[in-house]
Amino acid sequence: QLFISNDTGITHIAAALKKPVVALFGPTSPVFTGPLGEPNHVRVLHHSDACPEIPCFDPNGDHPGMKSLSVDEVLEACLSLLKKHYPHLQKLIY
Repeated sequence: QLFISNDTGITHIAAALKKPVVALFGPTSPVFTGPLGEPNHVRVLHHSDACPEIPCFDPNGDHPGMKSLSVDEVLEACLSLLKKHYPHLQKLIY
C-alpha cells in the first residue's frame, strides 16, 4: 500500500497512520503545511523555485509548482518507498 496525493487532509492522515506517502506540493509550501511523519514513511516532492511566491495560486489554472514535478521524479519516490516497506516485492519492482 502506498498513498500518493497533493497537499490534502487525507495526506496528513495517511502520514499519521505511518503509511508510505508520496506528497506532491506545488502552490503551497511543505515547510508550513507538509505532512508530519517519519522520514522513512514520507517523501515530499516540491520545487520551491518553480513558483514566484508561496502560495502561488493562479486563477487561470496554471500551476508551475505542480508542473515542475516530473513523472520520473514521482515514480522514483514511489519505488524507493515500496522497496523499503515491501522488501518481499524486490523482484517485481525494477
